[in-house]
Amino acid sequence: MSNDCITSTTNPADIKPGMASSYLLTLLQDGQRTDNLQDLLELVLERLAALPWMHLEDRGAIMLRGASGNLIQVAQKGFTEARAEFCTQVSLDRCACGQATRNGQIAFRECLGEATVNALPADKADNHYILPLQDRGKVIGDVVVFVPAGHVPDDAEVCVMHDLATILSNVVAHRLAHEIVGAKELELEQAKAEVIQKLGAASEYRDTETGMHVMRMAHFAASIAKTMGVDADARDRLVIAAPMHDVGKIGIPDNILLKPGRLDSDEFNIMRRHAAIGGQLLKGDDELMRTAREIACSHHEKWDGSGYPNGLAGEDIPLFGRICSVADVFDALTSSRPYKQAWPIDKAIDTIVSESGHAFDPAVVGAFQKSLPEILRIRELYRDEIIDPREKLSLPPLHDDGKAVHIPWESSYGIGIDVVDEHHRYLIRLINDLYAAVTERHGAREIGRVLRALEHYTIIHFREEEKMMEKHDYRKLAPHKIQHEKFCSRVNGLWRELQVNPLTLGHEAIFFLRDWLVTHIQKEDIQLHELTAET
Repeated sequence: MSNDCITSTTNPADIKPGMASSYLLTLLQDGQRTDNLQDLLELVLERLAALPWMHLEDRGAIMLRGASGNLIQVAQKGFTEARAEFCTQVSLDRCACGQATRNGQIAFRECLGEATVNALPADKADNHYILPLQDRGKVIGDVVVFVPAGHVPDDAEVCVMHDLATILSNVVAHRLAHEIVGAKELELEQAKAEVIQKLGAASEYRDTETGMHVMRMAHFAASIAKTMGVDADARDRLVIAAPMHDVGKIGIPDNILLKPGRLDSDEFNIMRRHAAIGGQLLKGDDELMRTAREIACSHHEKWDGSGYPNGLAGEDIPLFGRICSVADVFDALTSSRPYKQAWPIDKAIDTIVSESGHAFDPAVVGAFQKSLPEILRIRELYRDEIIDPREKLSLPPLHDDGKAVHIPWESSYGIGIDVVDEHHRYLIRLINDLYAAVTERHGAREIGRVLRALEHYTIIHFREEEKMMEKHDYRKLAPHKIQHEKFCSRVNGLWRELQVNPLTLGHEAIFFLRDWLVTHIQKEDIQLHELTAET
C-alpha cells in the first residue's frame, strides 16, 4: 500500500510505523471539520488507539494557554474526578505539562511524583506524552496523551508524536481563528445593538414611562418567545429591539405625550401615530433594524383586526409584534404611572387571558401563562421602586430547563432580603448559562452573549442594591461600591479578552465568576441583613 492511498477509512491494521504520518494527516482535514475541541480530542484518541503497535490508552486532554497565562483544560477524556479537578487550571511552573509547554518541546513524563505530591491516585506511574501546540511560532497549549504504566517509547512512536503535534497545532490554530471571527462578528452585532438602544433611550427621556419598563417588557417578551420555541438568536434580537417599540413617541407633542390624565379622542388619534413614526425612524435592511421596525409598527395591532396603524389581523401580524403586545400591556397594567395606580397581578393576568382571541393571539397568551414564573421574577429584577429590605416575596417555582448546573442555589447564599436574594439567584442562573454554553460546547458567540447579558444585568443589580444602601444609610456603602466597580470592570475585561482567547475565556470566566460571586454574597452582602432590623 502506498502512502498516497491512505485515507481515514483505511484499515488501521494495515498501517505500519513508516506509514503513520500519512495516516495521521487525515486528522488535519477531519479535525478541521469538528465543531469543538472535545470532538477533536476523541477523534485523535480513536485514531491513535486503532494503531495496534502504538499501545496508547484511551485517555488524554487538551490544555490551552488562557489570558492569565495558565494552562486551561478545554477538553479531557478518561480522567478521574481528582485529576480532572487538578488539571482544570495549571500554572506553567506547577507540573511537567506546564514546564514542557513553556519550553515548547515534546516531552515524555512519568507523573508518579507529581501524583503523590498533589494527592492524586498514586498506585502506579502515570506516563504520558506532552505535545506542545504552536500557532505562528507561539506556544498556545499542549495535548496530553497517556500510555500504560511502564511503557518505554521507541523511535517510531516518538516520530509519530512529532508529526501529531504539528498536525494538531494546525487544527487547533484553525479552530482558534474560526472562533475569533465569531467573537468579532458578535462584537459588531453588539455595537449595532448599542446604537439602537441609545435611540430607544432618547425616547424614554420624553415619556412618563421608565427605562425599567422597556427592560421588563423586553425580557417578558423574550420569556414568552422562549416558551413558544423561538430560537436563541431570534430571542437575542427581540431583547435588543423590543425596547424600541415606542421610539415613535419622539414625534408626539409634549402636551399629549406628558398629559397626566386620559386623552380625548383627538389626542388619542395623534398618539396613535407613534407606531407609524417608529416605523419611519427605524428604516434599514439590517436584520436587527428590521426586527425593531417590525415591533414598533405592529405591537398595537390586535388579533381581531381592530388595532392600529394598519388594522392587521391574526397571523398577518408579525409574531414579535403579537408577543410584544402582550408583554407591553401586562407591564403597563401592573405598573404605577402619574395618571394611574398599578393593577393587582391577578387582575392583570385575568385581563390578558380574557382578551385572548380578541386583542391577543391565543398562542401567545398561552405561552404568557406558562411563562409567568419567570415573568414575575423579571418584575422583581427590573423594578421601578427602591428595594425594601423587609419586603417578602411569594413567587411560583421556576420550571427546570434541563441545563447543566454549575452552582446550585444553596440556603447559605440567602441574605434575608428577598428581592436581593432574587437578584442573586438570577446572577447564578447567568453563570450556570455560561457553564452550559462551555460544557455543551456552543462556541465563542454563545459565550459572548451570556457574558454581555451578565455584564448588563450586573450593572442594573449593583445600581439597585446601592440605591437601597444609600436610602438606608448603610455604613459600608462606599467600600461596597468600590467592589462593584472592580467587578464590572473585570466582567467588561472578560468580554474584551473573548476577542483574543475565545477557546479558553469561557472556562476562565467561570472560575472567576463562581469564586467572586459566592464569596461576595457570603462575606459582604450577608451583612446587608442588618437593614431588615431597622424600624
